[in-house]
Amino acid sequence: MKKVIALLITIAMLASIMPMVAFANTKTLDQLIGNELTNGTFESESFAEWTPTNTTIEWQKQITGNNSAGAIKLTGEGSIKTKESLYAQETYEVSIGAKPVSSIVTVSVTVGGAVAVSKAISDAETISGLVNIGGTSKKGAAINAADKEIVVSVTGACYLDNIIVKESAEKIINAVDDSLGGWSNIGNNGTVEYDATMGAVKLTDSYNARIGQYIAVEEDAKYTISADIYIEKIDEDVNKALRIYWGESSYSGKDSTHVTLPYITKADYYQKWDTFTTTVTSPYPTSGEKAGIYFSIGANGNIAKATFYLKNVHVTKITDTVAKPEITLTATGDRTIDPTCAPTKVDDGTDVYYMYRYTLDGVADKTGFATSVPSYQVAEDFVGTVSLAVTPVIQGACGITETIERTYAPQVYDNAGVADLDAAIGNKLLKGTFENGMPGSDWTLNGVTLTQETEYVCGDASFTAAKVSGDGTIVIKPTIYANQLFDVALSAKAVNEAVTVTLSADFGSDETTKTIFKGTVTKNGWTNFSEQLIRYDGTFKNVAAKAVTPTLTLSVDGDCYIDEFTLIPSENMLVTRNGVRICGSDVITEVGGWIQKGTDITLSDNNGVLTAKGLYTGDHAPAQYVVYEKGANYRLTADIQLVEESTNNKGKAYLIYSSSPQNFTPPTEETTMTWNIDTSGIDYDVMASGVMLTGQGSSSKADMYIKNASLVKVKNFTQPAVKEVTLPLSAVEGSDLTGEAVSYFEQGDSVGYLYRYQLESKTIASGYATNNNIPL
Repeated sequence: MKKVIALLITIAMLASIMPMVAFANTKTLDQLIGNELTNGTFESESFAEWTPTNTTIEWQKQITGNNSAGAIKLTGEGSIKTKESLYAQETYEVSIGAKPVSSIVTVSVTVGGAVAVSKAISDAETISGLVNIGGTSKKGAAINAADKEIVVSVTGACYLDNIIVKESAEKIINAVDDSLGGWSNIGNNGTVEYDATMGAVKLTDSYNARIGQYIAVEEDAKYTISADIYIEKIDEDVNKALRIYWGESSYSGKDSTHVTLPYITKADYYQKWDTFTTTVTSPYPTSGEKAGIYFSIGANGNIAKATFYLKNVHVTKITDTVAKPEITLTATGDRTIDPTCAPTKVDDGTDVYYMYRYTLDGVADKTGFATSVPSYQVAEDFVGTVSLAVTPVIQGACGITETIERTYAPQVYDNAGVADLDAAIGNKLLKGTFENGMPGSDWTLNGVTLTQETEYVCGDASFTAAKVSGDGTIVIKPTIYANQLFDVALSAKAVNEAVTVTLSADFGSDETTKTIFKGTVTKNGWTNFSEQLIRYDGTFKNVAAKAVTPTLTLSVDGDCYIDEFTLIPSENMLVTRNGVRICGSDVITEVGGWIQKGTDITLSDNNGVLTAKGLYTGDHAPAQYVVYEKGANYRLTADIQLVEESTNNKGKAYLIYSSSPQNFTPPTEETTMTWNIDTSGIDYDVMASGVMLTGQGSSSKADMYIKNASLVKVKNFTQPAVKEVTLPLSAVEGSDLTGEAVSYFEQGDSVGYLYRYQLESKTIASGYATNNNIPL
């Protein structure tokens, strides 16, 4: 009969990783772009300048305008307002970026009581307009800035960013859509109206009358004036039809503040559209910061009585154009991205600032505005694309955004060649997987015997199990840490008759023995037992973790197979289900795995949602004690929601007692929050400490709903794969399994492998080893 040999291989492994950076800048983005609002771009997480009405403000960075560091979310219909010092008669450019959370939302902005923008939007959009602050100084009178209220209103939940109110170079508000814009009648001669057919403002049968607007000008500044003009009729056959007035003029002779500008002649504009253009310098000496004047166009005496149209009128301040800055963006490093921005098209000595945005697969993770771009640490377990977008900003101009991307693929895993499977997976029960042979003296057998089993194993990933013969117990005394949460697992199957399997734990004479799990197994299939185990010790925090030695007793009342007997630190270090918690002599009130710290708080558990009330500081909080390893990095996540919103809800996350707690604002809607924990500065290699979520003080409490809490060690955990396995021809042809090397693995020698040789479908050898040690 032909002999068939197969080498079957599976793999086991380990892992770890991560830090962070902070930055400061000396000028704000609003100051650089000329925004009159103190924090209208929301690059700062503080929005104390804004007062909400019938809505709440939440700062966020996921949905923002352009390459912005931050934005805000209004949770429902309402408004926010602020005050800024603005000039009367000045024209301001107003713009706002908005995106509805769900349905169509109307967004409006008023400045000093005048509507600047108002529009219904269904998607992300930037809307803009001009607004003129009222005032009536006609003859170069000094005007000064005064507080004006800026109000932003929304008709539903909406994201807002880049609320900008800044001086406009354009000083005129044109008539449009049945509105006269900023135009009014001077002298009340004739009729002023908007003509939809001509798309222009119309002055009918005027003499010694004008239409005009109040505007603010600066001393010695230059302005261009242009207008499209159409003269419909004129009573007298004169060429000098109309005149432009820069400053108020009397009806008989010009005032001293009046500037003579060229006539608009009948020949060029009679019954046809043409464009008039000129330039004027403001001559007004004034002690004020600006001067108010009246700009107007109209007839010049009885002989010039006329009907005419105006559109596309522009009075524009002439300013130096600032070129958009550009940068060359480069970065060194792999998992630590260290960027460099080299400014181009920027004058020497010009201060350059940067908006920066790191995103992970399109989701913003780190944003900011600073004088330089900080480095970024990519987690070793991250697989995907990290992009960095940087926009340079100088005084008066935002530049061109540059982007770099890094793509991270799964990496070959290196477990440093751990040749024992139980050691590789962190099993505290030595030989408990049985892949590296049968246990020795660490296991005490009472009334039973233990033999190796290769035919009846649990699952495809196991090549070796154990057969328990007899009626008795197996006693194991592993060394573990108090306050460290463990997953206990065992798979069992009866040889013939049904067998009762019981696992219990005893931490000492002063404590009662507790059953971890108990059940009946049959020969029809494997029964998988699993539970959590933790020995609470509330006296240990920020001290060396306390080693404890529980007595684990496995009892059977008949012959059975056992496999995958493990006691492994839980992936999630927080208690998430009803496991076995042994508290010793400590008096601990526990709800859903959380310990009640302080007598003034109340905890209740409703189907996995913890309701925590009366949270004050670290001594009045729900807590869980855990064990940290120095130098490892951890990530805490939890779904958080305020129980009831009040005027000052502030939260703290105590991640390690000795470290500074991280402040946060508990959300009004259920939100997944994440905190990163760096343990490089702790005092012990293995430290017992805790996790607490609470308020910031007696005036800043934060009653919270907490669910799906998870504390995990950040790992470099990518699944390796066997690329090629070869067997020499001699191993198949001969009757002896001797000859050349039997396996070749392209991934390298530092990965651990479960191996099994089968001859005619019968296991003849199995185990766990590194590549160099897989036996022939």
